[in-house]
Amino acid sequence: KNSSFSYNGMNGLDITSKGYITLVDVQGYHNYGSYGARISNSTGTGNVSVTCSGPAYCNFTANTLMGLRIYAAGMITLKNVDASGNPSGAVLWNLNGAGKSVTVTNGNFSDSTSSYGLQITTTGPVILTNVISDGNMGLGTAIDSTSASKAQIVKITNSSFNSNQGGNGLEIYSLGSVTLNGIQANGNASSGAHIDTCVYDGAILACRGSGSVTVVGKENLFNDNGDAGLYMVTRFGATLNNISASNNDTGLMIWHNYTNCSGNISINASSGFTNTISGNNAYGIYIEAYGNITLQ
Repeated sequence: KNSSFSYNGMNGLDITSKGYITLVDVQGYHNYGSYGARISNSTGTGNVSVTCSGPAYCNFTANTLMGLRIYAAGMITLKNVDASGNPSGAVLWNLNGAGKSVTVTNGNFSDSTSSYGLQITTTGPVILTNVISDGNMGLGTAIDSTSASKAQIVKITNSSFNSNQGGNGLEIYSLGSVTLNGIQANGNASSGAHIDTCVYDGAILACRGSGSVTVVGKENLFNDNGDAGLYMVTRFGATLNNISASNNDTGLMIWHNYTNCSGNISINASSGFTNTISGNNAYGIYIEAYGNITLQ
């Protein structure tokens, strides 16, 4: 607690434990070995928490390899964390903690100089709120929960994934449902957001996942991307609200056409808002679906 680990020749902070690990108001920046902080209790049973009391963020910037790496047996919680300006921002991994969540509130994972901003691999639900993952040389944020024994949700609110130069702004592979609320994913090398809740299984020639995709909020922006603005493969349909997907290769692409797909596709606009899907190089909207398609 209330500690700083900076300007060291190796990692700033290196913790291996079988129990709970809690960091409060801890900094790990400008370390010349590898990591600002490398934390692991993956062979134990406890949770890992890294929080700053704010309003300032815990500083894990400008390290030689990565700002923050966490391998956990239980839940992972980050609050008020800045892991920007590293070669890679942060890795959060808790595959050994069956069904344990990953929660990030107020996080900056931008300006990585050689790779991704934020990578999450989990068997539990993922909740991101007020996350910035912009301007990375790799992709912005990648989430994979396909190793879960049962479907888990992904929920992302008021977050941005802009101007990432090495892939998608936001990339999600999930067996469960995905909800986006107030998202910006503009100016990325590939798609603004790439979401797969089908997770096709060649052994059964159908989706292994059981999720839908919902986009809500006052405004969701998927503009000026090299591939699709918003690309998705969904098993149980999609409901999209208040979308701007312009000046991409394709604005909006939805695949919902495998044998075990069900549900419908609905694209809506709130009163006073107009969905804008224009100026794309190929399709504005491309949909293949088993269910009904409604645009209103």
